[in-house]
Amino acid sequence: MDKIAKDFLLREKLERHLESMSNVVNGIDPRQASKVIHPAPVIMMSALMGVFANCQTWNEIADFAEVRLDFLRSFFPILEESPSHDTIRRFFCLVSSSLLENSYRKWALSMRENMGIHLEQDDAQEADEQQKEDFGRQIAIDGKTIS
Repeated sequence: MDKIAKDFLLREKLERHLESMSNVVNGIDPRQASKVIHPAPVIMMSALMGVFANCQTWNEIADFAEVRLDFLRSFFPILEESPSHDTIRRFFCLVSSSLLENSYRKWALSMRENMGIHLEQDDAQEADEQQKEDFGRQIAIDGKTIS
C-alpha cells in the first residue's frame, strides 16, 4: 500500500472521508431503495479497501471485506454482513461509468481539500512533480478507469 492509501485509511481521517463519499455516492446509486441491503457507501468502501490491498477480482474484494468486517462495522454499525462479490459486481455494472467518474473526482477533490492539501502559487513548481506522482494515479474498477 502506498502513502496516500495508508493516509486514506487512517481511522481519524476516514470518518470525514466516508461522510463526504456517502453524500456523493448515494446520488448515483440506481438501485431501488426498498431493495437495497448494502448501501452504496459500504460497497464503495469495500471496493476501495480491496483496491488499496491489491485485490484483483470481485471475489478477492468481497473476501477482503469479509475479513475486515469489524472495521467496516465501526463505520457502518447496522452492517450484518459484507457485500458478496455478486453484489459488488452488480453495483458497478449498474452505475453509469461517467457518473461514477464525475462523482469520484468530486469526492477526491473534496477529500484532498479536507486533508489540507493546497498549493500556493510559489510552491506550484516544486510540488508539480510530487502532485503528478501523488494525484495522477488511476484506479480501475471493473474496467472503469477513475483518475
